[in-house]
Amino acid sequence: MKKAISILFACILSVSLCIGLTGCSPIGTFYTLDEAYGEGLLTQADLLSIAYYQNGDRERNEELMAEDYTPEPQQEMSEEISQAILRTAAREWRNDGSSSVQHVNADDFAIVRYYGAYRECYVVMLTETFISYPAVVNDVWEEVGGVWFHYANFLEISVWRQNG
Repeated sequence: MKKAISILFACILSVSLCIGLTGCSPIGTFYTLDEAYGEGLLTQADLLSIAYYQNGDRERNEELMAEDYTPEPQQEMSEEISQAILRTAAREWRNDGSSSVQHVNADDFAIVRYYGAYRECYVVMLTETFISYPAVVNDVWEEVGGVWFHYANFLEISVWRQNG
């Protein structure tokens, strides 16, 4: 009986440490728009909605969007999903290894913009609170799946999907 209790305690302790320290299995995965579209996580219709919200109108996408185009309504994002996205961002930053800033957590990231939920994916723009971006206007157009996206800053749109 004593051995069984010791084994049970060891298992509980191992699982608790694993979840608490490293988050054993990743909470979610980030994709670029191009990756998410290429893997079939987003459709061209999804991209059009996201582009409309990003660009503020139909600019450069007039051929794909009618004059009366209405994007998919943005569903509200729960606090639980928001925190999971931020924890995933912190985990990926720590595991990247290319930055001198290694001691980051979810509080070091912020969701600047939310573009909506599309099936199992949440589309966001994130920023890191510990990085300063140049005070210049970035004027970049990116094409994904035949849809154009305009970036006026140095942040990019990310697609997050909870791991199953």
